[in-house]
Amino acid sequence: MMSSSCDDEQRDMEAHKRNIFHNREAVFNGFLEPIPPTTAVVVDENGQPQFCEQICQLPVPTPRSICECSDDVTVTPLKHISVVTINGRYNVCLPRKSCPSCSAE
Repeated sequence: MMSSSCDDEQRDMEAHKRNIFHNREAVFNGFLEPIPPTTAVVVDENGQPQFCEQICQLPVPTPRSICECSDDVTVTPLKHISVVTINGRYNVCLPRKSCPSCSAE
């Protein structure tokens, strides 16, 4: 039972990375509850699912490289913005892309 909850948690996180503007629903304590994109479902130490807030980064293409010293790019949250779609308003972050070696952006 615990492994299937962890599998569900992993699937939820992977689905969120592919489509940050997805809305979902789940049954918690016998009630169907909406889960917004800014909320993740994680399993606590007792094996029970819990809601927690998560940072949603706007998916933008990553450049091949941003400097001469490395092809690696570190992506971290930068500025909070709101995006309005036909399904509603979403609070997301613009990503900050930098070189882990020289900190070039």
